[in-house]
Amino acid sequence: MNPAGLGWNEITASSLITVDIFGNIITKSDLSLGKSGQSFHTIIQRDRSDLQCIFHIHPVNGVVVSAIKNGLPFFDQNACALYGKVGTHEFEGMSETKSEGERIVRDFKGNYALIMKNHGLLTVGRTIGEAFTLMQRLIKACDVQIQLLATGVENMPIPHKIAELTSQQLWKRRDNAPFSSRTWPAMFRLAHRLDPGFCD
Repeated sequence: MNPAGLGWNEITASSLITVDIFGNIITKSDLSLGKSGQSFHTIIQRDRSDLQCIFHIHPVNGVVVSAIKNGLPFFDQNACALYGKVGTHEFEGMSETKSEGERIVRDFKGNYALIMKNHGLLTVGRTIGEAFTLMQRLIKACDVQIQLLATGVENMPIPHKIAELTSQQLWKRRDNAPFSSRTWPAMFRLAHRLDPGFCD
């Protein structure tokens, strides 16, 4: 997990802190972990042994969508990868208790994404690449929604049957393999070009 007290531009592979699924810190470090991360990341992974990665962030448009009563409609085909795979969790204040972690797991319901109301976005993956790719799609879906609502014109969400079909098509292309085979390698190459030392 990323430690508290470092900016995103300061975090490298060697600054990450290893924690087991019971919340015990294994890495020897002068840095510490935020209570919120420990309260639900480890509990999600304890419940879902198929997962290798959890992403939780607060992008502006993601937070805006999390505060919209009707949640996230699906307006474009890329977003349909997440159709039927997004849960919601009501805001309870700072996520610092084990009991809320258990409620987050309940609200996940075996999905790949979670909109945490009035808070932010969370995705999971069987690989790091899958969690990243699904987060990328979730953020773009939120961006599309906010830009569409800003036009003030009548919008047209994708009908349920078509969104469901599109989701099935997108996942079938990958033969149930992690949803990242194209996007993640390209992003990894980009990261190396922008900051060759990021994985040190």
